[in-house]
Amino acid sequence: MMKNPNILIICSWSYDNPLVHRYVLPYLEPIKNHTGKEANIHLMTYETDAATQISNSKIRLNDIEITWVPVRYTPLSLRGWWLYLRQVMFVRKYCSSNQINVIHSFAPVAGAVAWLSSRISRYKFVLDSWEPHAEPMVETGVWKRSSMAFRILWKLEKWMAKDADYLIAAHREMVNYAWQKWKIQPRQIAYRPACVDTADFDPLQFNRERLRQAIGANHNTIICVCASQLGGMYYFDETLRFFEQCRQRWGNRFLAILLTPTPTDTIRQRAKKLGLTLDFVQIKRCAPHEVPALLAV
Repeated sequence: MMKNPNILIICSWSYDNPLVHRYVLPYLEPIKNHTGKEANIHLMTYETDAATQISNSKIRLNDIEITWVPVRYTPLSLRGWWLYLRQVMFVRKYCSSNQINVIHSFAPVAGAVAWLSSRISRYKFVLDSWEPHAEPMVETGVWKRSSMAFRILWKLEKWMAKDADYLIAAHREMVNYAWQKWKIQPRQIAYRPACVDTADFDPLQFNRERLRQAIGANHNTIICVCASQLGGMYYFDETLRFFEQCRQRWGNRFLAILLTPTPTDTIRQRAKKLGLTLDFVQIKRCAPHEVPALLAV
């Protein structure tokens, strides 16, 4: 293990995204404990809300302190390529100013920035949450295989898998995937499945009648709860059309609850474009600890 590594964690999500709070932040304390008290951890997130793009601030996680670095989100495309390169330059400068020697990235957008930064400046590069993204974007109909966006990400995925000093995957099949697609054998790889404590989701711990009353429903209401992002490889139009089909089937008895970080205005604009109404859909942006109760309605 490197002595007193200073680590920059880069993730592809905004700080208030549930993935950060349930998937990234709990992971930072074990990293800190493993690397030693002299090591410093910095967390970089991609923010679409300009109000959150503020100066660096400190975040306290139990007994450790990390530095939060919010930056502007840039979609991976030719149109955003110049801004993407500016982010790489920013990461290099930030790493140099803060004596960073390890870049630990989550997901492909962050991984692409981390990969190029590490190639230029020779930082150790850890690619976490290693999984395919380019092909799922084609499978879900978002991109065409001939599109520039697919070809860029496909190449980046190959280069990241080839050059990463350490890969962390959720499934062992990723080794076979890398070999079948690119004839690449990872240097070092570990596996960390994304898990939840099922006890948190036990519906018997909640008063179902009170929960339903709180959302204006009764015991006859048919409720569909969807907890997901919308857009990209996460079905957007299909989800809204599914809700509409349920409404046509059950009429006023049907209620949809959509738990999502996707902005409400974006959802309503998409529904309007599709000719759908959302008067029977409750859109909520809730904290992760609130999700089990809403799933129990």
